Order: sequence, then structure tokens, then C-alpha cells
Amino acid sequence: MCASPADPIYLPPLSPSTAAEAKHHLLVFLPGNPGYPGYYAPFLSALRTGLPASPSGEDAVHIRCLTLPGFAPAPTDPQPQPNSPPSPQTSFLSLSETTSALLTTILGLRIPSGPRAGEPHDSLTLLGHSVGAYLALSVLSVLSQLPATTRATTRAILLFPTITDIAQSPSGAVLAPLLRYVPFVPELTGLLARGGLYPLPRPWLESVVGAITGQGSEAAKVTSEFLRSKEGVRRALQLAGEEMVGIAEDVWGEEVWGTDVEEEEGKPARLMLYFGRNDHFVDEEKRDALMAKRGGKGGVRFEIDEAGIPHAFCLNHSKEIAEKVAPWVGEMVLGVKAG
Repeated sequence: MCASPADPIYLPPLSPSTAAEAKHHLLVFLPGNPGYPGYYAPFLSALRTGLPASPSGEDAVHIRCLTLPGFAPAPTDPQPQPNSPPSPQTSFLSLSETTSALLTTILGLRIPSGPRAGEPHDSLTLLGHSVGAYLALSVLSVLSQLPATTRATTRAILLFPTITDIAQSPSGAVLAPLLRYVPFVPELTGLLARGGLYPLPRPWLESVVGAITGQGSEAAKVTSEFLRSKEGVRRALQLAGEEMVGIAEDVWGEEVWGTDVEEEEGKPARLMLYFGRNDHFVDEEKRDALMAKRGGKGGVRFEIDEAGIPHAFCLNHSKEIAEKVAPWVGEMVLGVKAG
């Protein structure tokens, strides 16, 4: 699916349609922090397998997972010139700059093959996890301001979203002061992680990561590559610092949440938000206030997990969440009523 855990993922439709009249639907997944698509490969594979069949048989669902800007490894020069200066350190992107970079990438995505190769997709569904949910809403907000001729029908599914007041969550209350008042933490931690872990053999490091964290073998491989990467740890902590400051009050209006009109019975959702129970990155009082204000209006639905699945579902609970999400995609995108 991807050569490196940091590489974007593309999963083509399991049953590609060659008909010129086929509808092509694009699902774009935005990762949490760290922004490595490799963490989500098992989830996305299970999601694709679990999607219901199209009633018309002429719907093709393309699934992509993007690397968050700043996490893609820098290209290496196969023949570096002697005495050449070191590559300059890539500047870190703010949340708004990250949103702009993601939007540019998403607007450039096209149907890759078949009679309609090179054309825009007929619909776009954004999926986001954790800070990826915040970025999905930010992209959705900007998309709503574009002319209708340049954007597809857009929906979003947000998993364990951190979209308001993250600094007031249990984990945020610890991280926010540390990242705010000790500005060299990302650089120092990144340097120590790479310096101490890079020389270790990959299989040994993967075993240690799995034993310490309880991660499955695939997730432990991704984490090991993340820890060994040149900039990964530093960028993850810098992004965390951005989250603590930038993810505060609900800043979106009707362009994201829709109107305050009560939703019709049985109408498919436009936004689906799936929160964890006792999520350490979510202030539950703020979450409940958001649900009371926004739920059941403008095509917005909320659900709270009752299975005890943790915030980082992609480490050990990909299959369970894929089984939850597949019917939502079926209903929202393909028009298949969930049972």
C-alpha cells in the first residue's frame, strides 16, 4: 500500500467500474498526530472491504490517506556533491498553513484511470482522526467558500475528534504548559530520540516498542520508523504545541455546521462525529456542550463510543472502527440505508 509509513496511501475501488456514467466518490483520510498514514493502513483496508455494495453497481469509491504536511521524509540526493552545504531545515507549518496545504492537495486529486481519468470526483468525504478531524473541518470551511463548479458534494466523518478546547482536556492540561513555557522541548526530544534510537536494529526496536506500548506488530513498525526519522518527533511535538494553542473555542459557523433547523427523520447525515468515552484528549464538559448546541441540526450527528476503544484506535482497534464507519459511508455516500 505504501513503501514507507510516512507515504500517502491510495486504495482503488475493489470493483472498479469502466462505465463512462459511473459515479466516482473520493474518501480522503487526514491522520492524527503524528501524521503518518502507515498507522491507518489496516483501518483503511478493513473499511474498503466492509463497504456495502452500490445499489446501482455504478459507484466507485476511491480511498486516500494523506501525509500531514511536515511529516513526509525529505528526498535524498542519490549523488550528493562534495562539500555541499546541508539541506536547510524545513519550516514548520501552523494549523492554518497545514489546512491550506491539504486543501491544495485535495483540490488537485483526480480520477486516476478509466474513461473519466483526469476528471474531478463526483463527491468528497473527509475522514479525520484527532487533530485530523480539526483539519477536516477547517478544509470543509474553506471548501464551502469556493464556487460550486470547483467543489464536489462534501461530507465528513470525524473519529475521536479534538476540535475544541484541547488544552482543557486531561492530557492537554499537562502538555500545554510544557510546550508553551519550555520552547526547546520539541528540538531536544527529537534530537535525543533520533540520536539514541537510530543506531538500533529495526527488529529490535520494533520488539521493544511493541512490548512497552502494547502496540500490534504493524503499528510498532510505524512507531519505530517515526522514532528513527530525522524530523518526526520534533515535528510531532511542534504540532502538539500548535494544537494546544489553536484548537480552542468552536470557530465554525453555518458553512460547516449548517443551519439550526431540526433535521428530517431518516435523512443521511452530512457530518458524523464519533467521540471516545473518557478520551484523555477531550474535555467532556465542552464535548457535551458542543453536542447540545450542534447535534441533530444541519445534518450533524454525534455518537459516543460504548466499547471502551481508546483515542488511538488505529493501534489495536482498526477493525472495530472500520465496522462502525463502513455503514456510515454506505449511507452518506452510496445511499445504502444502515441497518
